[in-house]
Amino acid sequence: MRTVFSAALLAALLAAAQASAAELMLKGPAGQTRILSEAELKALPHRAATLDDHGEPIHYAGVLIDDILPLMGQPREPLRGAAFAKVLIFTASDGYVVALTLAQTDQEFGHGAVVVADSRGGKPLEGEGPFRLIVEGDKRPARSARNLTGIELRDLK
Repeated sequence: MRTVFSAALLAALLAAAQASAAELMLKGPAGQTRILSEAELKALPHRAATLDDHGEPIHYAGVLIDDILPLMGQPREPLRGAAFAKVLIFTASDGYVVALTLAQTDQEFGHGAVVVADSRGGKPLEGEGPFRLIVEGDKRPARSARNLTGIELRDLK
């Protein structure tokens, strides 16, 4: 009987983990948090993004970080002054962490797009998601974290 209970408990825990994996935890600079569901992310404007994986282009689609920042308490406005002291911390389910300054995510500064992708080649991400950070223009895909679970905006001042 104990084995049956353990198997049922394990199945329930796996189902809960899969359900929570389809969400992004957003945390703003004042500590405010918000859960962004997969459906909410899909409703935001999408754009194509290409990742160079050791010379092979891989095509994704997702949401520009610029369209997610207002949900975290960061208004869309030209970067200057205090905004240069803000950092985005992207966390993956395996504990992998990527940090980008707000200026590194702003295309006005000449960087490639930073996108939270939810599809690859027109299909849902398999083994990479449901969400993957794509940092276009990187020569190595090391900052393009798989299985993204959270984004935090920190003010370093």
